Amino acid sequence: LVIEGEISDQPQNSQIRISRSTSFTQSGSFNWVANALVNISDDVGNSESLVMQSPGIYSSSTLTGVPGRTYLLKVYCDGKEYTSTCKMPDAVTMDTLFQMTQVANDNTRRFLIPVYDDPVSEINFYRIKVYANSKPVNNIFVRTDRLTNGTKVTQPVGPFFLDLLPGDTAKVVLYSIDKSVYDYFNGLEQALDGNSAAPANPVSNISGGCLGYFSAHSLSERKLHVND
Repeated sequence: LVIEGEISDQPQNSQIRISRSTSFTQSGSFNWVANALVNISDDVGNSESLVMQSPGIYSSSTLTGVPGRTYLLKVYCDGKEYTSTCKMPDAVTMDTLFQMTQVANDNTRRFLIPVYDDPVSEINFYRIKVYANSKPVNNIFVRTDRLTNGTKVTQPVGPFFLDLLPGDTAKVVLYSIDKSVYDYFNGLEQALDGNSAAPANPVSNISGGCLGYFSAHSLSERKLHVND
């Protein structure tokens, strides 16, 4: 079983996706699971049973995450229960998003740079998602504040430039995540980087013997129009 779950501090932005795994080398559609019972609750007594909106996609209609609270996911499927707890970090606001362009040997490279103030009082973990013309870029971007704690961060997204063209609309979403979610996506990034002969499954923060993750996160986003 594969469970991929998220609850955020944005309204109607909680969703659990449940499917069955396939071979790493197999392509094609997902094997969605439509017979699960899914519930998300928090540590102050709020609870909601999620409704399946389409095969394998379970969504919340009322539950909005609050930073600082701890969330419990319960999934009951095929006679087994799967659980995960995750604390939602405080939001780190992206102040601005700008583009940096480099030209070398007649090649133009464009970088996206989200700017934010990293809190000095805690260890922070981040996930970044990029959208080009409303379509998600498939790369995985995660970072910590190990070298940037308490500073204004102006680090380009990813280690490499992004394939953006003048006129494109770019959106960057900055997620504040907890360490277990960072560890999952960091492991997934390493498994997919092409340097491993036998990619390993990333460590899940869901108990019960499944793949996937549960993330309670706050987020901040910005958009820009790509120029020359």
